[in-house]
Amino acid sequence: MGKFILMSEIKPHLLRCGNDFTALISEHPKNPTNKPHNLVSGKTKRVFLINKKKAQAWSIDLLIACFIFGVALTILYTYGINYSPQSKNNLNELFYQGNLAGEMILSEDGIISEGKINQTKLDEFASADYQEKKIKMGLKDNFYFSFENLKVNGVPVDYVGKMNETEIEDVVQVERISVYENKPIKFDIYLWN
Repeated sequence: MGKFILMSEIKPHLLRCGNDFTALISEHPKNPTNKPHNLVSGKTKRVFLINKKKAQAWSIDLLIACFIFGVALTILYTYGINYSPQSKNNLNELFYQGNLAGEMILSEDGIISEGKINQTKLDEFASADYQEKKIKMGLKDNFYFSFENLKVNGVPVDYVGKMNETEIEDVVQVERISVYENKPIKFDIYLWN
């Protein structure tokens, strides 16, 4: 239950903490008759019990906090083990294909002539079948490329390839520098699966 303290044993400054002590009518070795004490008259000594509810609440809070921390740690650990390697391998594969596509498109066999993007080759590449382009470049994932002031058959366009139309998890952007219409450009290739 608690520790019993005779009022004569309590120092006066502790009596000011009214909520920290609770008066009891109880059994005590100096009260052999075990009769109720008169707590108001002061003729008998008062007995107090130290209230320990604050410490009990603190320990329950600590247990709940440890439980929540353990659950969060378990979720984080499970997520880290199950998803990281697969996603990393997928991104590595996309980067490899992006670099391969950049080398194939920006080559003499692709759309480059004499170190510059050739408009005729670009028009032919853009009008070719998308699946044939993927097979010719050895790509298994979807792609498109874009750059500033891109024109196909004299018409300004935003991209060449297949634009993503759904929500995707992994996408890779590979950047290259080239020359188009006698100006340096940033050539962006995007791949996703």
